[in-house]
Amino acid sequence: MKFTITVRSPDENVAYEITEAKIEGVTIKRLESNRIMEILNPPIDFLVYVGEHVALPIAASLIARWLYDKLKGRKDNQLQINSQPIEINLQKIERVIINLKEEK
Repeated sequence: MKFTITVRSPDENVAYEITEAKIEGVTIKRLESNRIMEILNPPIDFLVYVGEHVALPIAASLIARWLYDKLKGRKDNQLQINSQPIEINLQKIERVIINLKEEK
């Protein structure tokens, strides 16, 4: 399974702190943007791959914790998964990722 994540943050450090990650069968890779650079809240796009033999609830938990740890407590952060806006809340992020599999 693969899906996209887009993060927007007025905190310029977020772009440097959220880079590629490999976590137990899950790969999160930052994409190079072809969009015109936006001055405020530039989007940071990622492609997430979940290995074929990785249990989705485990992968969803790992991805949600990784994202939540990077974004929690920062003012005005925005998160989208497959273009769907998500509140920066550990359980909500995890639920959206698990539901992605059911939609396909």
